[in-house]
Formats: sequence, structure tokens, C-alpha cells
Amino acid sequence: FNVSSSGSLTVKSSGAVNLSGVTLTAGTFDASAVTGKVTATTLTSAAQIVKTGSAGDALTYTGAGSITVESGAGNDTVTLDDATYSGNSVSINLGDGTADTLVLDGAGTGTLLIAGSTGKVTLAGIENIRVTTGTVAQIDASQLSGQAYTLQGGDGTTSANVTLGAKVSSSATSLDFTKLVASTDVATKFTGSTLAVDASANTSAITILGMTKVANSITGSAAKGDSLVGGELNDTFTYSNSSLLFADKAMLDTIVGGAGNDDLLTVTAGNIAATDSFANLSSVEKFSGGGASLVFGATAETAGLKTFTVTMAAATTISTGAYTTTATSITANGAFAATITASAAGSTITASGNAAHVITGGAGADSVTVAGTTGSKVSTAGGNDTITGGTGADSINAGDGDDAITGAGGADTLIGGAGS
Repeated sequence: FNVSSSGSLTVKSSGAVNLSGVTLTAGTFDASAVTGKVTATTLTSAAQIVKTGSAGDALTYTGAGSITVESGAGNDTVTLDDATYSGNSVSINLGDGTADTLVLDGAGTGTLLIAGSTGKVTLAGIENIRVTTGTVAQIDASQLSGQAYTLQGGDGTTSANVTLGAKVSSSATSLDFTKLVASTDVATKFTGSTLAVDASANTSAITILGMTKVANSITGSAAKGDSLVGGELNDTFTYSNSSLLFADKAMLDTIVGGAGNDDLLTVTAGNIAATDSFANLSSVEKFSGGGASLVFGATAETAGLKTFTVTMAAATTISTGAYTTTATSITANGAFAATITASAAGSTITASGNAAHVITGGAGADSVTVAGTTGSKVSTAGGNDTITGGTGADSINAGDGDDAITGAGGADTLIGGAGS
């Protein structure tokens, strides 16, 4: 249809209108009087305003730009491809249907439906938001907060685990995603997917309430006083450094993991001392990250931390020696020496690097595995321990108890203590 960008093309029909493969150049395409289905598969921002009628219409946009979509009754679908809409004006109103769907079809770099500093995004009349691939799609967090959209994953026929990023404005102070619903339908299931919320650019404290039935990945602000709350699945709370976690031995933020096996993740090195208080942490079971010295005191046990996965960038000290009743799991990864002191209640300890590790177990039943050809030192304070050394010359003292010791090679020194 060769109509200028300043012109308008109006279509009236009681039948279907199929524009598949047709390039619309008219600035306004008005099919609001059409009672049949309108299908368009190659729309661009050249058609700045598109209006459709009372059937279940299907519109697909290729490439970014400023667009306005107004559909009428019927369950309509608008698909945006892997374009960046930042800086553009996007207004999508899908009208009065009961299952209108916005599809973020990020088959490449991911659809970025974000306003940016100069654009604007307005959504209305939408019941479902679908992300089609595993590539991260992003949408302004303000468009999701407080809304009751059903989030979907996959192509509408086969579900897929995806990540939907909620882009946080640097001035936002409160976001509530608890009303969002994860699709459980076999064709669009979202319950295995992730909602990723990153407020690290914020200089003011923020409250973030994650989705209930989805794994949330939440990064708070750089300011003191965030309140971060997960849902019922396995959530992750990310801090770039432990200096953002603590000041003057106290946690700067309040974190509530909720149900599930939640993870407090520090992605770069930073030390934690036994005197650092985890009093503001609850229902978070895992710690992952790095650090030269990670010593978890009694408040970490009270908070519920019990699984520790550490990626070492240098020789590292890891301790849950202050734990008295909670069995812990400690994994140290990386080609460096780990010095590990475990809980009195028993621990599962793995040091995978080819280095001389020093492992001190507790009085409970420990399970210790060390790797490498350098030779490590393992000792426990009793209990029925299971210890497997590396291929180097290890020194293993299992203490009293019914122990099972495997040297695994090298000129090992093995001491079982009392017991069988």
C-alpha cells in the first residue's frame, strides 16, 4: 500500500484482512471498522498508528521505532521482535478482550521494551506477556509493578524457560511484583522461568517484592536500607561485593528469601568476618561467591545459611566453625588452596582445586573430599566420617568414630582414631 507517511489508509470489511508480507507506508492504518481478523506480519514504525477492529487480530512488528496500537474487542496478539525501543514512544492498548497478549520475540539479542531517558512506554488492555526464547527480554519495571499480567514462556505451542528482565528506573523506590501470575499451562508455562530485577543503578533505597511462583533474581540498590523479598521458589539476591552487605558489622539491607532454596550471591571478592551480623537475613539457605576470608558466625547459622559455594580467585579461608547445631555443605572451587573449618554438627566438604588444602571438620559426621596432587591436610574431631583424599601425599586424621578413609593415591598418612 503506497501511501505516504503523513497519509492515512482506512479499511472497512466484514471479512478477514491479511497483510502478511505487505509493507505499510501510511502513517496511520485504520482498520477499526473491520469485523474480521486483521493479520500483519511485517509492520514497522513507518505505520506509526495502527487501529484494528472487533476480531482477534495478530500484529507483528520488525524493527524498533515509535508506535501506537489500538485494537478493539477480541483476543489480540501484538509481537515485538528483538529490537531496542529505548528512546521511542510506544503505546499499546489491546482493548476489551479477555486474553490479549503482548509477545516479546527476542530471537536474537532480546526485545528491549524500555523507555530510556527520552522515550515513553504505555501498556493497557493486556492480560498476558509472553517471552519466546531463552534470551533475556526486558521491559520497564514500572509496567509490571502492581499489575496482574499472566507471564508466559515459549512460542504459544511449546513452553520454554526464559528470563524476563524488569528494567528499574534509577529513581524507583518501590516495586511490587506479587500480583504477577506465572502461567502453568503446558503450552506457555512460566513457572520454570526467572524474573530478573536489577536496581544497582539506584542511589536511593528501594523495596522490591518478588513474584510468588517464579524464581526471582534480585539486585538491590547501592544505598543502605533496601527491603528485598523473594517468593516461594529458588530466589537469588545479588551483591557485587560484601562491602554492599555490611557496614560497622551490620547488614545494610533486609532480605527475606521466602520459601524455596534461596541464594545470597556475592559475585566478586570481599571478606566476611565472624562478627558481621546476619540479623537482617531470613529464609535464605545458600551463599555463593568469592572472597579471601569468609568466616560465618553464629548469626549466619540463626539466619539459616547452610550451603556455601565459593569460587576462589586466590587462597581462601572459609569457616562455619561457629555453627553448633546446623550441618553445612561447603564447596570450594578454583585452583587455589582452601582452608576450611566446618560446623560442629557435621559437614559435607569438597575442595576441588589442585592445591594443598587444610580441612578441619567438627565433632559430627563429616564427609570430606579433596582433590589435587599437592597433598592436603584433613582432620576431624570425631564422628563417623567419610574422607577421600587426592592423588598427592595427604595427611588424614579422622578422629574417633566409625570412619571410612580413602587415600586415593600418593604417600598418605592415614589415622582413623578409635572406632572401626
